[in-house]
Amino acid sequence: MKPVERPAEDPLPVAVVDDATLVRLGCRACLAAEGRYAVVLECADGHELLDALAAGAAPRVVLVDLGLPGPEGRSLLEHLATAHPGLPVVALAAHYTDEAILQAYRQGARALVDKALRHAELPPVLDAVLRGAVWHTPQSQRVLLDNPDGLTAEERQRQRLLAQLTPREREVLLAMCRGDDPTYEAVAQELGVCRRTVETYAGRLFTVFGVRSKPALLLSAVRLRMVRV
Repeated sequence: MKPVERPAEDPLPVAVVDDATLVRLGCRACLAAEGRYAVVLECADGHELLDALAAGAAPRVVLVDLGLPGPEGRSLLEHLATAHPGLPVVALAAHYTDEAILQAYRQGARALVDKALRHAELPPVLDAVLRGAVWHTPQSQRVLLDNPDGLTAEERQRQRLLAQLTPREREVLLAMCRGDDPTYEAVAQELGVCRRTVETYAGRLFTVFGVRSKPALLLSAVRLRMVRV
């Protein structure tokens, strides 16, 4: 964590969380040139930000990189929305999909901006979120309008499939789709049933997922993030 000296005119304080030093420096330079905002806290990860907030740091708005290593960027959005609901968050991304847009806004971001945003375009984003507004690009507005439930197509499909499965069928799905590729006999032994019962469940799962083989079931379940291998 690198505290930054605030200028004398006392502009509105901003925190930047990004593991790339150049991005943090770019945000600082951009806002310093505009004059009404100043980066007063630079953090390389979410832990540094949370420690600073706990120690009394009081930025008016936080810029968070969605591309932080692992799931940290998105989990940080959720944590800030819960623990600091009055602190507006602007998500930063170098590349983002429709899924990333939906998840960012659903997890508490007030805006999602491209890291390639021209310097003069960032202060109006901060103005908007500090007024309590949600700022959109044409892309994010289209994605949110196309998905009023806030779910991606993948999430919607996953919910639809899970709704068709009984708890026992879900248990069989998890047992069948382990990374060690268990046989029907192994699944039957694990679940305390006979092989024919497992085959019956497998047939039902094939029907629900629209596949014809166990490998195809595994691929579909992994793609939809219903199992991990």
